[in-house]
Amino acid sequence: MSDPLGRREYEQLREAAATTRGRLVVRLLAESGVRPAEQTRIRPGDVDRRRFEGVVHHFLSVRGSDGNTCRRTYLRAELARLVDEYAATAGVAPDNRLLDVTPRRVQMLVSEVASRAAEITGQSRLGDVSSDVLRRYFARRLLVEDGIDPRIVRTIGGWNRLEALDRYLEPADDAEIAAAFSDSAPTTGGGLPFEGTAGTVGLELDADGRIVGGGGDVEGLLGYDRNAVVGTPFGRLFTDDARERARPKEVLASAGREDFTVETCWFRTAEGDRVRIVALVSRRGADQHSGFVAVLWADDDTEDGRTASTFRRAVSAAGQPICFVSPTGEIEYVNAAFEELIGYTQSEVVGRPAADILSSGEDTDAYYEELRETVLDGDPWTGQVTLRRKSGERVHVRQNVAPAGDNEVEFAVIVATDVTERIRRERSLVRRCETLEGLEGLVADINAAGRELIDASTRSEIEAAVCESLADSDAYLAAWIGGTDPGGSRLQPRAAAGAPAADESAIDIDSSVLSSALETGRPRVAGNEFPTDTLGPFGADGVSEARAVGIIPLAYGETTYGLLAVFTGRGTAFGDRERTLLSDLGAHVGHAITAIERRNLLLADTVVELEFGCTDPGAFLVAATAEHDCVCSIQAVVPVAEGSLLFYAALSDAQPDAFLDTATAASGVTDGRYIREYDDSSLLELTVEGSSPALTLTEIGATIREGVADSGEQTIRAEIAQETGVRSVVKGLQASFPETTLRAKHAADRPVETIAEFRNSLSESLTDKQRSALRAAYFSGYFDWPRGSTAEEVAESMGVSSPTLHNHLRKAERKLLSSFFDHTREHIGGGVPEPSV
Repeated sequence: MSDPLGRREYEQLREAAATTRGRLVVRLLAESGVRPAEQTRIRPGDVDRRRFEGVVHHFLSVRGSDGNTCRRTYLRAELARLVDEYAATAGVAPDNRLLDVTPRRVQMLVSEVASRAAEITGQSRLGDVSSDVLRRYFARRLLVEDGIDPRIVRTIGGWNRLEALDRYLEPADDAEIAAAFSDSAPTTGGGLPFEGTAGTVGLELDADGRIVGGGGDVEGLLGYDRNAVVGTPFGRLFTDDARERARPKEVLASAGREDFTVETCWFRTAEGDRVRIVALVSRRGADQHSGFVAVLWADDDTEDGRTASTFRRAVSAAGQPICFVSPTGEIEYVNAAFEELIGYTQSEVVGRPAADILSSGEDTDAYYEELRETVLDGDPWTGQVTLRRKSGERVHVRQNVAPAGDNEVEFAVIVATDVTERIRRERSLVRRCETLEGLEGLVADINAAGRELIDASTRSEIEAAVCESLADSDAYLAAWIGGTDPGGSRLQPRAAAGAPAADESAIDIDSSVLSSALETGRPRVAGNEFPTDTLGPFGADGVSEARAVGIIPLAYGETTYGLLAVFTGRGTAFGDRERTLLSDLGAHVGHAITAIERRNLLLADTVVELEFGCTDPGAFLVAATAEHDCVCSIQAVVPVAEGSLLFYAALSDAQPDAFLDTATAASGVTDGRYIREYDDSSLLELTVEGSSPALTLTEIGATIREGVADSGEQTIRAEIAQETGVRSVVKGLQASFPETTLRAKHAADRPVETIAEFRNSLSESLTDKQRSALRAAYFSGYFDWPRGSTAEEVAESMGVSSPTLHNHLRKAERKLLSSFFDHTREHIGGGVPEPSV
């Protein structure tokens, strides 16, 4: 992009951002000069607020490649709020990265926003906007348009030398140089041009109407020393009866409401005399807190046309943009504030039709005709119009147009207030409300799909219910679910809704969209022309209204059951928040399928028993028993967290410490400890998060019944429900441990033990003393918390020693738990080992 980016072009770029992240990246570059690499290091906690002279300012600590602060840049309040809102929406903690992307991805986001802006506006040059162009816009806007000290720009932008800013600026021509020196010419009297002007006073007022500066003939007109009026309320200059009628407040209120007013009022001089004075009062700027400018002159000042001259001078000093237009529509005069607003100088516009300068062509002819007729009839007119500056930038202004003249309209006074920023804020608020409303509806739709999981009793019901719920929602047009075997390269459509199913045969996974979703476990999106495999059972005509498709993995732990594809007609679908919601839905579906398969396994009378042999060195028990030439048998498996199990194992023919050192060195074993010694083995505890066939089988939905590793070869017996595909279990295990074979497979009837049989077997295993000790301890509150009785009190009541009571209780508790775990089949392998004495 050869020419610099204009302010209006930048606004179009901002408005084109489809996601909050894209908008944030663009604004950090263009408004705070934060480079792509620096953006990836931002933490929400790097933003801080400081108060100077009663005003809160926002700063960002920019981090260097070493993670330490290398500079501080300035954030406008709106941008600081955007950072806070993005962090809150994305759930980013203060010390975590705000944008979890690479610098290259930041550059790509800028390119995506630029391409979209070019497409929306039809301006191809916007498609060339890059991060460097935005940095150039940042520097040029501050230096040229805002007049910021180059030292400040260098500091906040991270340039080492002032010369580094040269490439962002164009050479200045004579007109710009002259304008710069004109603007910097020293003035007195608070910047108001009334020094040496007899009978005219210029006053600067704050937002509360207190005089903060003065110039001109204060002593000649009012009899006060100039410094004496500074710090006093403007109303103090009025007569008592004018103040009683609230005339000062009325004048300031009119100026605040209409931006500009001319009133004739009674003032009181320092000697107490009444004098009739014309007061021209205008706001200093568009901000309601910016204060006022008041120009005063005597009402009887009619000599030599001095009233017109004074009025022109007063208008020139006014903070509001003001221009005069003749009855025939030509511009007669514009003040400096109006020149700044439209970008033209007075010499460029005087004599030209006002319609050429004060119209962007966006408002209708009827609109301006109404304006002209109202003013020519002698009535004031107020409305909002859109102007176009000399640079081509659109500006929204509120105009107050008032006719001037005694008997007929001699000219019209136009007072303009730039309301562009307010309009942008309002539009942004509307878009944000629409986005929030859409997001609320989206959350409701996705949550509704999640609630369908509660009532489903089979995997097929889960999949059908989710597809139907999504397809019936306002957010999506159609949905389908495909199942895949672990390690397989095909998807088998299992459920679909929202469009006719044209072909339900298995689908080859050809596109990167599906393969990436399966490999990474993260949602992926395709737009416009969809890859054929994303259509699933649907034909292209069935989803012709769709503009994007989201692919969501259905997974739990290490097991991926398949993919969910959802089609939508929304142009701005699948943003960060929506992807997170759909990813959570995919996890819930995966968890529900796992729970149903495990429940079916627990309730089944007949199960399928599988026996595997594993010599894969990636299995930590295989590797450890091979190294120590020993036997390790899994006694129990206890889930402690998602993807984490506790293994209790009996070790024979090896020293526990040496074996634990080898086992815990494996990548999937996070901890291990020696518990105690039995007659011919040692009991060990291992925390396992990987490197184990038993863990993989558990995550697939199988139940481990035996696991013995003997000198480098592990035998595993597992049970699965009859509905579970054996082929998928085998492939899932071999995908993680290739050197694994299925040795045997057969159906088996589970032994059924009634509650009565369980009670009888437990009762028969307890001795009379053990039963008595349990009953006494139970009924005396020994097992309550806090305890109703201590062990010593129970032992004294039974007439035995405390160690004897503890011995009876421990043996009874062990028998009770052993019977329970045998009944629920939670003990693996042979009988429960008895501790050595």
